[in-house]
Amino acid sequence: MSDPNAPKPPTPGGPPPRRPPPPPTPNRAVAAPPVPAPKPAAPHVAAPKPAAAPRVVPVQAPPVAPAEPAPPLSQAPVSAAPLSNNSLLASLGFELLEALPSRGATSRFRVRTPEGTERLLTRVSGTAAPLEQQLFLAGARVMRELQDRRDILAVHAVYEEQGAFLSDLWTVGSTADLSALRWSLEQKLAFIQAVGGALQAIHELGLIHGCLCPSNVLLNDDLMPVITEAGTISIADHMTRADELDNEYKAFAAPEVLKGILLDATVDVYSLAQLAHFVFLGETPPPDPSPLPKLDALSKLVPDGITRVIRRGTARASQARYRTIRAFLEDLRNYKNADVGLPREGDASLQNRGAPTSLPPGKRPANAASKARPPRAPEPKGATKMWLLALGLVLILALAGAAFLIR
Repeated sequence: MSDPNAPKPPTPGGPPPRRPPPPPTPNRAVAAPPVPAPKPAAPHVAAPKPAAAPRVVPVQAPPVAPAEPAPPLSQAPVSAAPLSNNSLLASLGFELLEALPSRGATSRFRVRTPEGTERLLTRVSGTAAPLEQQLFLAGARVMRELQDRRDILAVHAVYEEQGAFLSDLWTVGSTADLSALRWSLEQKLAFIQAVGGALQAIHELGLIHGCLCPSNVLLNDDLMPVITEAGTISIADHMTRADELDNEYKAFAAPEVLKGILLDATVDVYSLAQLAHFVFLGETPPPDPSPLPKLDALSKLVPDGITRVIRRGTARASQARYRTIRAFLEDLRNYKNADVGLPREGDASLQNRGAPTSLPPGKRPANAASKARPPRAPEPKGATKMWLLALGLVLILALAGAAFLIR
């Protein structure tokens, strides 16, 4: 019988015979591999919590500021140093429309505000004298405080740190255009009264205008005055110039203003009286160095009382003028009275009960009496003289005869 475990011969063409598995290995003690020492456990660190999603809060668009009124002073930009003109315009959001001619130490720009309104931006030069810069801002503040008046330029904002203010833009005209209107005497008087009323309001707030002239008294739609440049122009800045504007300032400025002195309201009395002279005459008043101006050309056009009022208002010595604008306007309203103003110097035929007590040095009212004289008896007429002479001769002869008889 054959052994079943015996290897069989390979079948021709078939797969090769598999080799028998190796005999089992006898059991032997085998050393176990070394077990590594456990590593110290890492400190427990809490996993960071995922960041909370940002809360979305709806943002409302800021309300659009109304065009009127303009932002108050507290909203004016503040800067450590003055900005250039272009930087100032950009910081305010203004669009430059036109750079206007400068007036003295001030620059002027026609601008469009973010609300689309055309305005005038006026700025004093940073190189101007400190006092001039202070007066400029003082005038801007006063005009802003009086912006509700129709006879004073409306200032909408004052930018203190930048030495500038924003105001209305006027294009109607100025007092220089009045000569073409052919106004009556009463219309001219009403115009001067309106200018004086605006000046009086400025004085009540403690400011002297100082540079009133036809070009800075503008006209509104009703051809009534609008005062500008209150305290914002230094006449002394124009003393070395000779252009048309500077000559206008000099023709209407009081003598002490031309010396750089602003004493009191009498400097504006002088300028207002010169402006009245201009309105009545129709041209710039000619220079007159006399202590009391003669006003020959004016006296041919207006009643004598108006000439007398203007003469007192334009006296070269400040103490000879009206002390206030109100006093000047009162006499101008009462020009038909005989005691208003001042007569022409040397004219004793005019009474002057309204003359000031103080006149220029060496001058005195033309109608002042030198000494009080006792009344003189009237001189006898010619016929009466002959009769008295004859009577005297008779008396002499009678006395002589009586003396002869006594002897």
